[in-house]
Amino acid sequence: MRPDAMMPYVNASIVSLQLGDSDKAFRYLKAAYRLEPNNAAVNMNLGLLFAERGDLVKAEDYLRVALENESTMPQAAYNLAVIVGEENPEQAVALCRRALQVEPGNGKYQQALMYYMGKNGQHHDP
Repeated sequence: MRPDAMMPYVNASIVSLQLGDSDKAFRYLKAAYRLEPNNAAVNMNLGLLFAERGDLVKAEDYLRVALENESTMPQAAYNLAVIVGEENPEQAVALCRRALQVEPGNGKYQQALMYYMGKNGQHHDP
């Protein structure tokens, strides 16, 4: 791989995860991050990987960067809602609504919105 090209590292990380090697995926993502620390795809994948590893603080940090980019925003918003939802259902509701603005027909996002609305004491239409 070219040491100056970020996207091949992201793609290699996805393949590594599919093959069950999260350590290798992490190394590829860190290499991509060194090249483009504000890239939405890099931050999204790092956020998901940290969440999978149980480091929700780091996951939240990376997902918040991904949230700023339209291409990764809905998935980042949904995953952030899941991370913060138990302690802050009001924020989770706002994040789910944000995801649904971009993908209004996404059933997973709709279901999460209804769940967090219930946790937040809201029992009416979204």
